[in-house]
Amino acid sequence: MALSASTTWEVRSTGVSTNGGGFDVGNANFDNTITATGATGTAPVITWTNYTFVATDVGSLLFILSGTNWIPGFYPIVSVTNGTATLNAAIGAVQLYGGATLLNTVAGCATTASPTAGKGAIDYSQQNTGVSLISLSIDGTTNTTLAGSTPTIGKAWVGNIINIPAGSGFTGQRVQVSSVTGTTATVDKSLGTLSSTGGTGVLGGALDGLGTLSSVMVANNKAFIQTSGGYSSATTATFNAAGVDQSPTTPVTTLIGYTNIRGDSGMAVLTLSTNSGLTGLIFTNRGWRIRNITVNCNGLTTSTGFTLPQYTDMYNCKVMNFGTYGINCTNTNILITKCEITGGISTATGGINSGSSAFVRYCYIHNNACNGIYSPTKDGLITKNLIAYNTGATSDGISINNTLANVTDNIICNNGRSGIHIFAGGAQYLGIILNNLIANNASYGIDLNQNGFNALPLYDGNAYFNNTLGNRHYMDDIGTICPVNGIAPYVNTHDVVLTADPFIDVTNGDFRLNSNVGGGAACRGAGAPTTWPGNTLTVSAPDIGAVQHADTTVVSYWAK
Repeated sequence: MALSASTTWEVRSTGVSTNGGGFDVGNANFDNTITATGATGTAPVITWTNYTFVATDVGSLLFILSGTNWIPGFYPIVSVTNGTATLNAAIGAVQLYGGATLLNTVAGCATTASPTAGKGAIDYSQQNTGVSLISLSIDGTTNTTLAGSTPTIGKAWVGNIINIPAGSGFTGQRVQVSSVTGTTATVDKSLGTLSSTGGTGVLGGALDGLGTLSSVMVANNKAFIQTSGGYSSATTATFNAAGVDQSPTTPVTTLIGYTNIRGDSGMAVLTLSTNSGLTGLIFTNRGWRIRNITVNCNGLTTSTGFTLPQYTDMYNCKVMNFGTYGINCTNTNILITKCEITGGISTATGGINSGSSAFVRYCYIHNNACNGIYSPTKDGLITKNLIAYNTGATSDGISINNTLANVTDNIICNNGRSGIHIFAGGAQYLGIILNNLIANNASYGIDLNQNGFNALPLYDGNAYFNNTLGNRHYMDDIGTICPVNGIAPYVNTHDVVLTADPFIDVTNGDFRLNSNVGGGAACRGAGAPTTWPGNTLTVSAPDIGAVQHADTTVVSYWAK
């Protein structure tokens, strides 16, 4: 056997590398004899028929999976008196459980004052220090049975991970408590030599950093990374756990940062140090979900924040001060949403290397001394991004070396070379470039860098302002180089050439459309209209760029 796929790991900068570090929220053998009084209040008192609470339980979390009138969740144990536990069940202090982990919005742990048949265990991993175990012994018949321990094994241990160092006949490893009968525990793998005694271990407690985490995670696990104090590393954390394709029935292998309570969307921060050539986090197998993590590459030469494999979904992450890439996409079908990439140094190639079929949306890619997005291969979608202030004579907002990338609805401004630079050769550009607001770039708005490209509706419908060398370069051949083949050439009709700055305050990063005539006002509703075959009634009229204006008049539903 191996660690359960439903294991949840805890990482804190105040944790310890020798802690157990994890808890299985999906264990099938949780005890179901937990009851409570005052359970609709902020300090319910818990009694457990098959377990007596002890002082070392204070600071851990009671996990309720299910039960009669219980609200599933993680509840901090604040005190223990005569074998009963008092919880903190105040609003904002409890982590609700149910697919996602969210902050609670009501006080209490149940919908009635005296719930019964609560099913769960104690999660010892969500604390800095685990419970020290001594006098461990292995059963004389079954090497997966932990026959004894001080403190005494109990039902509350089910689902927890114990880290056992090598020695006294024990194999050095982390084991997971699958079930408990009386004062013996069944674990997920062989403990070592039969009848061995005198072992030691640590039950629960958080891990100390991403390097330790990467060595223990397995497929489908979820890890929460608490940001207190941040993390520093002179080595790359390489995650070799096999991920999975996105599935409604299989948990996705996941990393989630938080600040105080799981689910609060706070950032966990990793700062690279000492050595050049580092990547903060490398994921080697497909299928990951990554949330709320910042990597500060600290200006190290040839450093990268994240390297992502196929079928990875990244949301609300940040990379700073990188030397090669902020985010490096190595394969197809990677989704990057609402991430910030900034501070790339002059040796860097791009804020995001979008690789093969990456989808980059709602990101802010700014103030890098390199390309904002570098797309060297295949197709992809770049949409709804703010790409600005990327400096350097060869730094484009978006630099594309292929003929299929689709670039729509972005704001691309104040970059050191062109807004969009397409240096693919040998074929007509087959991607889509629509509804982008391209302004104040030091070279061209869009530079195809190859003569002979026809004007086409696939890249008609962008707004341009104050691009130094011109708006469109090599995009409007009317047949001199590329023959028209019997039909009239396409003439651009949806492009908008602005006569005034369209932004409220471009210097300070306010890219909302202003109301200036010839500026922001000229972008409102002026995007290339979308129509649908067979439906003549539905025609869109989007604003050009990533930011849509808000109507000033709101009609109440009840006034209709």
